[in-house]
Amino acid sequence: MNEVDKMIRENYENSKKLNEYNNKIYGDIVCYIRVSSLPSTKIEEIISDLLEMFLRYEKEGKSIDDIIGSDYKAYCDSIIAAALDNRFHVENLKDVLYIVMNGLFILLTINFAFDYLPKLIKYKKIISYDLGISFFLNATLILISCFVILKYIGKTSFKTPSKKSYVLLFIVLYIFIFALGFLQYSLKRYIVFSINPYIIITILIIYWLYKLITKIRNKATI
Repeated sequence: MNEVDKMIRENYENSKKLNEYNNKIYGDIVCYIRVSSLPSTKIEEIISDLLEMFLRYEKEGKSIDDIIGSDYKAYCDSIIAAALDNRFHVENLKDVLYIVMNGLFILLTINFAFDYLPKLIKYKKIISYDLGISFFLNATLILISCFVILKYIGKTSFKTPSKKSYVLLFIVLYIFIFALGFLQYSLKRYIVFSINPYIIITILIIYWLYKLITKIRNKATI
């Protein structure tokens, strides 16, 4: 378990000590700060300091609103502005690459299970595993959409969603799924490269074993 993961786990466990009202405020603040452009280590340090302050004020019987005010967004913006140094951080790039790589492996696993295995059953023999333009295009769109959704959720964490926003989200999601299906169907003939399925199986097994071992190690360090 790296330092950031350890801090996230500790912050999560300590946040359970907050009462319901303060926990709601804390949760919204965490969502907002975590989608900022600050390095992940700095983000967790800020969250840890805020949580410590919240717990102390709660123990003293003080109201969080009296301390930080009722405009939580402005309060978070002031914290982020004070911590932001406008420099490029390698840590940010590493975080993005980590998310992208994990996303690609998950999508590759899904593609292999639902695209290749049915063909294997149909032809009853080992055939080459084809990766086409549709896979890479859909994967790119899905990953970008995930980043946009997470940013949107974080930036609107202090707003109560309206019924209209839910309807709009449903429509956008429906169009997005339709577009992915259309691209998959219309571009399925365009193959980027073919590869021996045993290579893909080996790569996927190594990846998921690594994730499993990492999860077991993380639990062992708690």
